[in-house]
Amino acid sequence: MLNLPFVGPDMTIYLSPSVDGANDMRIRFGLLALLISLALPQTVWAKWLRADTANFIIYSDGNEKSLRSFAEKVERLDATLRSRMSTRREPEANRLTIYMVERAEDAARYSSGDASSSIAGFYMPHAEGTFAVSNREPDQGRTSLSGETVLFHEYAHHFMLRYAPGTYPGWFVEGFAEFYSTVDFTKTGQAEIGRIAGHRAYGLLEMPRIPTQRLLTEHPNVFRREGESDVFYGRSWLLTHMLYSDPAREGQLTKYIAAIGNGVANEEAAKQAFGDFNQVDKDLARYLSKPMTYRTTADPIAFVGTITIAPLTEAQSLLIPLRLLRLGANGETERLTKMRKLFDTKAAVLSGDANYWYERAA
Repeated sequence: MLNLPFVGPDMTIYLSPSVDGANDMRIRFGLLALLISLALPQTVWAKWLRADTANFIIYSDGNEKSLRSFAEKVERLDATLRSRMSTRREPEANRLTIYMVERAEDAARYSSGDASSSIAGFYMPHAEGTFAVSNREPDQGRTSLSGETVLFHEYAHHFMLRYAPGTYPGWFVEGFAEFYSTVDFTKTGQAEIGRIAGHRAYGLLEMPRIPTQRLLTEHPNVFRREGESDVFYGRSWLLTHMLYSDPAREGQLTKYIAAIGNGVANEEAAKQAFGDFNQVDKDLARYLSKPMTYRTTADPIAFVGTITIAPLTEAQSLLIPLRLLRLGANGETERLTKMRKLFDTKAAVLSGDANYWYERAA
């Protein structure tokens, strides 16, 4: 199984966290608390809903109105990306499955077993089907990171990998995802593209900047090791926004990506496309200091197909948390061993459902 990163409020966090010392203790207690809570007798079970769209299967333990609204937004995001990337609009054969949980800490528990971690959602390619987990917590302000922003970031990665294969430097992979993570839609369906990434404000305004030459040429892992992840994401978003929006630099990003695809070394391709790195630094500083604009499409963004929503049965609803626990464990033996006991506690209720035995065996 792949050990891919997913984005939390402050930085990219890896699927397999360090399991030593205090972090190990938090994970153990977090997982234990979740297992206990799920093992308790349930007189009221969480009722999950399933939404089917052209490109997504979405499960949510919220209400139908919020699920339908979210399903429309992710379909419009997909349609926006297809339009911007000149990709054909047609129903997806292998739809992405999304699980919408109530709180960020729920997503954190499913991913690492630690509800106190900074994980607000995650995305995982998996042999049983790629899926994403996000949360329904509302936006807490201009500088907060909502579950929707996390999911849009991850879907931008998913879209790039699936529909725009190519050779991309690390900064642009993340800058592209950050740029589209803030897409919003008007009440009549027009897309607002290039909105401010307020959740990166601290890294951009309060922390030492990363010079453009480093940003363009060093591997993202270097910035993670140096504690510069938030700055890296912010600067990647800022440079992407400038290259997409500044008329003086129109066409430079396309030239840069094409040169890399033709085998030109990254640093040389950047010099050819963007010019002097010091000048880029100065331009970025000016760009950050002035009010930024975003584009609103002239017409509403239409999406293919319809949205159907249906409630899950009690057994299906009870199996969702078990499935997420298993998938989120990503093969970690200790976590899976503890989960076997949890599955046993559900046998009386679920033993008549074939999916229960599949989940337990898996």
